[in-house]
Amino acid sequence: MTMSGSQNPSITTWTRLEPRTRSSDMSGALEARIADPLWLLARQWQLGEFQGEDAGTPVVARMRAETAPLSRMRIGNTRNKIRPTRRLTALGHPETAQSYDRPAERRVVPDQPLETLVEAELKGTARDLRTAAETGQDFLRALAEENATDLSAAVISAFPLPNDPGSLGDAPTAAYLRIVAGRVPDGNALADFATNNTPLPAVPGVPAARQPAFAAAVQRWLPRAQAALRVSPSGGNSWDRERLEYRFEVAAHPSGRGEVVLAADEYDGGRLDWSDLQVRPGVTLATPADSVQVVRTVLPTPAAYPGMPALRWWEMEDARVSWGSTGAERTDLARLLLVEYASVYANDHFLIPVDLPVGSVTAVTSLVVTDTFGERTLIPPVADEDGWALFRPTVEGSWDTAELLVLLPTVAEALEGPVIEEVLLLRDEAANLGWAIERTVPGRAGHPVNRHEQAQRSRGALPAPASAGPLVYTLQTFAPEHWFPLLPVADASGSVWLHRAPAQREGPSGEPVDVAPAGRLLDPESPLRIPEEEVGRAGARVTRRWQLARWVDGSIHLWLGRTKGAGRGEGTAGLRYDVVGPQP
Repeated sequence: MTMSGSQNPSITTWTRLEPRTRSSDMSGALEARIADPLWLLARQWQLGEFQGEDAGTPVVARMRAETAPLSRMRIGNTRNKIRPTRRLTALGHPETAQSYDRPAERRVVPDQPLETLVEAELKGTARDLRTAAETGQDFLRALAEENATDLSAAVISAFPLPNDPGSLGDAPTAAYLRIVAGRVPDGNALADFATNNTPLPAVPGVPAARQPAFAAAVQRWLPRAQAALRVSPSGGNSWDRERLEYRFEVAAHPSGRGEVVLAADEYDGGRLDWSDLQVRPGVTLATPADSVQVVRTVLPTPAAYPGMPALRWWEMEDARVSWGSTGAERTDLARLLLVEYASVYANDHFLIPVDLPVGSVTAVTSLVVTDTFGERTLIPPVADEDGWALFRPTVEGSWDTAELLVLLPTVAEALEGPVIEEVLLLRDEAANLGWAIERTVPGRAGHPVNRHEQAQRSRGALPAPASAGPLVYTLQTFAPEHWFPLLPVADASGSVWLHRAPAQREGPSGEPVDVAPAGRLLDPESPLRIPEEEVGRAGARVTRRWQLARWVDGSIHLWLGRTKGAGRGEGTAGLRYDVVGPQP
């Protein structure tokens, strides 16, 4: 016992256990004898160790496959969407397809991601004042590169920027025009002039002696301008205005299987993957045969994932994943099957790493596995009736799947800008029609404009209703000017379509004034009809926004894409009929 101070007593003891052998023979301790062998037998029976199979663990796998690049594609509305009640005939036109080639020195990587070809809009759809000013400013730089800056004033005078803020009359556009008007040419008009005239005619204000310098500047500048104006390299737009989805086809031609055409009829934008495609039989894109044989001899690796069951009885499992706490109802069959597979059959699968080119279709021709006993087994493909077809595209018009692995040339992740246009589609059961609501549209300077706020400002200029006076009868009130009615119309086959009807708003003197959509999604220059089933009880929401991505070769790609998603349910515009009120 030691004392540390007069008031803090402390007692410290040490206890140590030391083994003491009574015999020099250690065999008894090394045998690890137990007193209850029946307990071990019960545990072996519980774990299924008595249900052994006459099989060995795979140690070597040799795979042979045939891979073909995606070399042809067709953009646009090439086939009517299959309805649940009937199937329509395919329209196979190989002459409308185009090549989706890649350079010979980079055969494993296409020139650009598939999204830029599918989602790219037609020439002129993204032509705002900001783009016109920026491309015009770039042409002034091209003149400086050709030592022709003396032609700047003549070009600005021949291709002036419009000094009109547009029908929306938003303040940001007017402020932008005050800065750039008269200082740079209109790049949109200049690009049209250079594209539609070969050779270039004389430009007013440009002397004949300086025409070669002007033509050289145009030749230097035009490719950059076309890229800035987002001219679709496919020559067509794959956006289906009726279905509000992208539709396209890509094709490959393995020598041993024949041409394979993959079609996407319901791609709603966002993330393009193999699940958006179906194998379309009976259609050709005139794809030439081009394939490579792939042979790989590798060591199979057991498939592993967090939370998989441990192979040993006393081994602790990952506590971050608890399959026992998975919430599922009796009708959640898929979830219950997933839990059963993860907890019972988890260690029955092996992985074989194989390098494949980006943008290809691969078919496995043979897979031979050698186990620990030296036996070689030919593994057949999984049949459709076995119910396991992950990463295999389905065959259009049936429940079968194709024995193909599709590796699309898509970006891993893209940077998305703010929404510059948004249209909300909803049902109005009270009025027995639908509505297409322009919530956001791009202004002439390219920035988003809130249509609701713009409509409220226009309504603020209307005279306030009188509080007293003679009563007048109104047949129908006006809907907000950014709400466009969709009237149900049945065709000869009995299908119901929602047709966009003319819309009106109240003028300064109370008279009706026709209004038209201000954005590209509703396209005021073309009629619009939408199948009734595309606008359900939840509605639909369609947006446009800029997207930026870097491709595998380091190149940067910018495009304006659309995305379709679920809406916000039903709504009403507040229309009233047979209204009696004071005269304004």
